[in-house]
Amino acid sequence: MSKLPASSLVNDYTKYPVKKLLKGKIGIYVLYENDKIYYVGKGIIYNELRNYYLHGKHKNNWDSFSFAELKQSRYKEELEDLLISIIHPPGNVKEEKKVKRDRKVEDQIKKIIELVKPDIPQFHEQQYSITKRIKGKHFTHKKAENLILQILSQNKKPLTRKNIVNRVYNRIRGQLKPVDKKHLKNGRPRWENIVRWEVTGMNMRKLITSTRHNDWVLSKKGKKRAKQG
Repeated sequence: MSKLPASSLVNDYTKYPVKKLLKGKIGIYVLYENDKIYYVGKGIIYNELRNYYLHGKHKNNWDSFSFAELKQSRYKEELEDLLISIIHPPGNVKEEKKVKRDRKVEDQIKKIIELVKPDIPQFHEQQYSITKRIKGKHFTHKKAENLILQILSQNKKPLTRKNIVNRVYNRIRGQLKPVDKKHLKNGRPRWENIVRWEVTGMNMRKLITSTRHNDWVLSKKGKKRAKQG
């Protein structure tokens, strides 16, 4: 689940829907402070979030959260340790552990990491990497971000995700390498997967925003970034 405001746990209009959404779910949750990851935790999600919002040492240190329910909750401790070892959240400073590689745990965390990946520049840079590194020239997330900024800044009307994908393709089709064209398990070529994830990531980074029709436009922050090139 993408980020929700912490106040939704106690707001009279949202607390009951949020409780219904979270009740009984076990998994991993991430607390944010000003869009930066502050704390990663595990357990019964609703109980943990309510406790941290109203009581304890983390009270007033976070303003939004995201979560991932685990179907195989026996992996929650390993997943929590692995996320902490990748992100190094300030709220988990005393909880970091050396994590041993485990293929089953890595397969589980691939889904969870997408919730927070846009906020973790070190995700691909540090020693521990969940995704396979690609050698040589290839289409990157940074390139996708720059192209999306250009396309939206040059277009007067909002664009759907599909429109964005098509316009990016028109600009890069002559530059794509074999590795970019390789189809992934979801059936899409790697370059398209990158573009689609960047739309989600740029929304989380507040570079773009969605209209009521779920079309995308640049935010104030995005317009400033686009002008900077």
